[in-house]
Parts: sequence; structure tokens; C-alpha cells
Amino acid sequence: MTLSKYISGLSEAEQDAYAERCGTTGKYLRGHIKCATRIPRPALMKALAAESHGAVSLDDVFRHFELLDSEESAA
Repeated sequence: MTLSKYISGLSEAEQDAYAERCGTTGKYLRGHIKCATRIPRPALMKALAAESHGAVSLDDVFRHFELLDSEESAA
């Protein structure tokens, strides 16, 4: 699943809770993370994957921010 689809599938309250677990705000999640307008710090990228509870991998997060091609893996 893509990070954008994961975020879009959450209600606003769920997005706020997810953002808080990741160490950011719902506003930043919806405004900059979902639309990939800013590349977050590495700790936040790791948290976005971890706090999705398996719905989004770290590779998916990297691809969302165009840090990996579709065939590449961060491993």
C-alpha cells in the first residue's frame, strides 16, 4: 500500500492519532507528508512505517518521497 493511500484511508481523528504516534502533527501529516511536499527527517520516515502496523513498509515510505525507484529496495 502506498503511504498516501494509507493516510487517505484514515479518518481525520485517526490521522491525528497516527501523526502523534509518529512524533508530528495531523496538520503536517496532511499538508506535507501525504502530498510529499517536504522530505521528513529519517526518524519520522521510520516512524511512518512502524506506526502503520505493517500497512506501509519503509521502502513504501522511501518511494513516496521518491528516494527509491519502484524496483529498488532500501535493504
